[in-house]
Amino acid sequence: MKGGESLSDAFAAQGGLFPMLYSASLASGERSGELPNVLKRYIGYTRNILAIRKKVVGAMIYPSILVCASIILVAIMTFFVMPSFAGLFKDLGTDLPFYTQFLVDVSMTLRSQWQVIAGGVGLGIAAFLAWKRSPGGRIGFDKLKMRLPLVGPIIRDYAQNRFTRTLSTLVSGGIPLVTSLELAARASGSFVFERELMGVTVKVREGQPLWESLERTGYVSEMAVEMVKVGESTGSLVEMLDNASEFSEEEIDYKLSNMVTMIEPIMLVFMAMVVTGLLLAFYMPLFRAVGVEAGRRERLVGARLRLVGHRLS
Repeated sequence: MKGGESLSDAFAAQGGLFPMLYSASLASGERSGELPNVLKRYIGYTRNILAIRKKVVGAMIYPSILVCASIILVAIMTFFVMPSFAGLFKDLGTDLPFYTQFLVDVSMTLRSQWQVIAGGVGLGIAAFLAWKRSPGGRIGFDKLKMRLPLVGPIIRDYAQNRFTRTLSTLVSGGIPLVTSLELAARASGSFVFERELMGVTVKVREGQPLWESLERTGYVSEMAVEMVKVGESTGSLVEMLDNASEFSEEEIDYKLSNMVTMIEPIMLVFMAMVVTGLLLAFYMPLFRAVGVEAGRRERLVGARLRLVGHRLS
């Protein structure tokens, strides 16, 4: 700045240290002479985005703990408990049920070939990460996340919320709509949204209404499209974008609460089924062996009684 650069150019020259949205907001504030108001609006935008992110992350903590607990439980049963029971089953000398025999075979294979399996899993993860970093992989992974049950709609609403919040902040700061769309597309946090919204930017530059371009993407909700349509026709686009953002935040809260409400019993039932299945696999051979032994003793006692009866007669 001492060398004559503007404040926005000075921040933009720092590379990726500051978001492009911040530098663009500074530039709009400098051009309009409303730098304090633009900064206040940027701070409000950042608070809203962080609040939504905290809600999403917080809602995923408990389900993640349940999933990790299930994985740890199955690993302990597979690598430590099942091999101990395998020796006992062998000593019993009884035919194992198919389910128990399958678990024993899987457990012994994992214990004996864990290096090979770990290497294969590592290679699979490395291949997945390499695919995810590629342009096609980023788009494909984002599409996959949006198709997930319960979580997918929340991811989609979150990306839409970031887009509408960012676009509202930039347009209100006096930045041209096309430039605002380009920056808002990159700030959506979704490669699918970014690709589709970059196409919207091209169509708006060619003269197509914003609401119509958004509607054709298929990724923006009907409510948001209608609000943008009203905003364009009445000259209150910023206000309608804010309303669309608030509406999507309410939808995110509602879907998060529903997701947590549904995931808790689903995970508990799943864990109960896993534990019950493992216990049955462990104890069914024991029950069968006890039954076989009891039948053998009954037959032996019956034979002795018949022999005694024959001698008495």
